[in-house]
Amino acid sequence: MSKLINELMRDGIDSARLGDRNAAREAFEKVVELDDQNEKAWFWLASVLDDEARKKVALSTVLLLNPNNERAKKILDAMDARQLEMTEKNEVIPGVSRRTLTL
Repeated sequence: MSKLINELMRDGIDSARLGDRNAAREAFEKVVELDDQNEKAWFWLASVLDDEARKKVALSTVLLLNPNNERAKKILDAMDARQLEMTEKNEVIPGVSRRTLTL
């Protein structure tokens, strides 16, 4: 099984580096299906996901597996800061968004 995982990881990394995010995502998803404790696969998976929520899940899993992974922590912190900034931009007053006022 580890030979298959290593092969999938190599394929995923090669695809990611070539810009083929879909092929990379598929490879990394297969790896985490086979080995849900694979920190490296979860991190690489996060790097090729477009969906912010799924990316957060992957990075959170990395931190569950290794709370000392500084790269994953930095990326998650940056994502949280962006989300907070967007929320604050859309609030007319704390807790009330522009959308709520126009409804």
